[in-house]
Amino acid sequence: MAFSHDLHHYDRAPRVYRRTRVFGAHPRAHHAGSDGFAVVGTGGLSLISSFILSLYRVNLANPEQGQPFVGLGNYLFAFQQPEFWYAVQRTFYFT
Repeated sequence: MAFSHDLHHYDRAPRVYRRTRVFGAHPRAHHAGSDGFAVVGTGGLSLISSFILSLYRVNLANPEQGQPFVGLGNYLFAFQQPEFWYAVQRTFYFT
């Protein structure tokens, strides 16, 4: 035999639980941290690897020659070229 108080909880709508804010933070604030880490992590790794690769001389026509370390020589060479400064000027003009 069922008691009347055993049947009443089936008739009620389920209780809705809501998250409480911890220290006034937005409930989804933890997502911003993980998304930011993913963006900065992948972008940062790409920038670091690109900079490291720019310190080597790469000859794609003859890869068997190797990739000798030239340091900042690639940058010094680029800064001496007028085409580089024209490209920088055009970039700043259009942005």
